[in-house]
Amino acid sequence: MNNPIKMKFADIIMVILVFIILGIFLISLSYPNSQEVGENSRSRILAITPLGTDMEDTIALIKRNGVLLGIHHIDYEHGYAISGRPSWQFLHDEIVIGEKSIRGFFRQSSNKELVVSGIQILWGFDKDSKLIDVYVWIPTEDDL
Repeated sequence: MNNPIKMKFADIIMVILVFIILGIFLISLSYPNSQEVGENSRSRILAITPLGTDMEDTIALIKRNGVLLGIHHIDYEHGYAISGRPSWQFLHDEIVIGEKSIRGFFRQSSNKELVVSGIQILWGFDKDSKLIDVYVWIPTEDDL
């Protein structure tokens, strides 16, 4: 005969495992994917620096929002590559947006300190220094 105590213990372990797996699944559904984060971040950036904004005004707006944004590089001679590469690392077959660009980043707070998040922001400008596009690049594990 089967031992009822062993059967109950096995049933309890099985129920606990099912709840753990279900919990992990539900938690994973609650986190937005990188595309959703990218679109949300792009909307936030466009609210601060709308399309058509002059490049120098964009720089001033970024500096004014220094708690949220920062600047890595300002390039008055090159646009930005969709890959997120800096202008000096363009590959021959890459699509480049704009004639000028600003490479920046989001800041995030952690324990009352501001740290740079991994999210990169690329502003592209036409030859007249008007903002024509904003690209938000969220590095994946493959990029690190």
